Amino acid sequence: MAVPDCYEDAADILITFEGTYSDYLNPTGQYVTQQWQLDADPNKFWNLVYNVPDQTALTAVMNKSKQNNSGYVYATPDTLPNPWDTVPPTSYWNAELAATQVTDGTSPLVPHQPYAINVGATTVHLGWISDPSTREVGYDIYQGSTKVGSVGDFTPGDTDFTIVGLQPSTQYGFSLRGRDEAGTVSAAGPTLLVTTAATSGHPPTAPGSLTASALAPTSVRLSWTASTDNYGCVAFYDVYQGGTRVLTVDASILSVHIGFLTPAQQYSFSVVARDGTATSSAASNTVTVTTPQPPAPITGPAADLTSTVTSFQAQYNLPFTFYNVFIDTDRTATTGYQVAGVGADYLIQNGTLYQHSGTGFSWTAVSGVSPLVSNTGGLYRWQVPTSSLGTGLQSINVVFNGSGSSPDAYTPIITATLH
Repeated sequence: MAVPDCYEDAADILITFEGTYSDYLNPTGQYVTQQWQLDADPNKFWNLVYNVPDQTALTAVMNKSKQNNSGYVYATPDTLPNPWDTVPPTSYWNAELAATQVTDGTSPLVPHQPYAINVGATTVHLGWISDPSTREVGYDIYQGSTKVGSVGDFTPGDTDFTIVGLQPSTQYGFSLRGRDEAGTVSAAGPTLLVTTAATSGHPPTAPGSLTASALAPTSVRLSWTASTDNYGCVAFYDVYQGGTRVLTVDASILSVHIGFLTPAQQYSFSVVARDGTATSSAASNTVTVTTPQPPAPITGPAADLTSTVTSFQAQYNLPFTFYNVFIDTDRTATTGYQVAGVGADYLIQNGTLYQHSGTGFSWTAVSGVSPLVSNTGGLYRWQVPTSSLGTGLQSINVVFNGSGSSPDAYTPIITATLH
C-alpha cells in the first residue's frame, strides 16, 4: 500500500489498496490514500476490498472509493486466506454494480486539436493545449475511431502522448476526448492529419554473437552484441522465436529473459535490429536450446509430531503464490476441508496458521502463532505449538501443496506419529 508517486507511470493501473473492509473505511498508516493519487487520473487506480459483509457495507465502500479518487474498485464478502478464489453471489454482485453508479449530467468541454511535436516513420509525438479551468481529469487519444491511449490531466499534468506501431509514408488522423472524474467523456475534438516519414532504405547491420544462458525448464536468457547504422541510429531489437516476433526492446538493451517456455522442448531464437524508420537488418545467428525437464514440483516432504512442537518442511522446486500445508488432525478424510485424500482441519499458508471453519474452503486465522521458520532456496520450514492443533493428538496426516503462478501440485499423504 501507500504507493510512492515515483511509480505513477510504472503501469496503466496501480493497485493502491488491498485489505479488509474495516481498514478501508478507517485507514491508518500504509492504508491512507496518498495526496498524489488524489491529484491524479482516477483511471490509474484500483482498490481491492475483502470481508465486506452486506449491501450497507458495499455502499460505504463505493463511497469511500470515490473519496480515494479510485476509478476501479472490487469488493467481496470472501475472507482470508484467499479472498479472491470465489465470486460473490448474484444478489451481492448486482448490489455492488448498483453502488458504483455515479450521476453526472455535465460533459467536459471539447478538447483542442492536437499538434505534432515530432513525426517519425513509425511514431507520432502529439501535444495539445490544456485549460486548467476545465473539468478534465484525463484525455483519451484516438487514432481514427480507435482509442489508442489515455493520459491524466487532473492538476493539469501530461498534455502529450506518443503513438507507436505506425506504418511509414501513411496518413493518420488523431483527435482527443476529455474525461471527468465521473468517467463522462466529451465529444471528439478536431482531427489532426499527419503523414508519417518514409523509411531510410539503409538497414542496420545484423546483431552479432547471439548466445543463450541461464537455461531453465521454462525460461532462457539471450544476449547479443550491438548493431550499427551509418545512416541513422538503431532504435529497437526484435527477438524472434522461430519465425514469430515475441519481444521488442529498446536499442540500449542487449540481453533479455524469455519466459513461459515448456519444459523438455526445443526452441530457436534470433534477433533483428530496426531503425526509427522501420528499416530492419538481417537476422543474427540462430541459437537453438532444449529446455530441461524440471524435478518434481515438491520434494522431500516431512512432518514431525512431538508433545510440544510440530514441524513441517518441503522443497518447492517451482515458483508458487501459495505454499500450503494441509493438516488432518483427526485423520478422517470426510471431515474438515477435503483435499488430496485428507480432511484438513488446519492449514498453513505461507506464514499463517488457519483452522477450518464452516464448509468448503473456509478458514479462520489462529492468533498468536507464526509458523514460518525459513524459506531459503525454496526449502520451506514451519513449526507450530502442538497445542495449537488441538488436544490428545497421537498422529496426523499431512499433504503439502503449491498453488498459483505454476500448476497446482500436491504431495502424497505424509503421516506423523507422536514421539
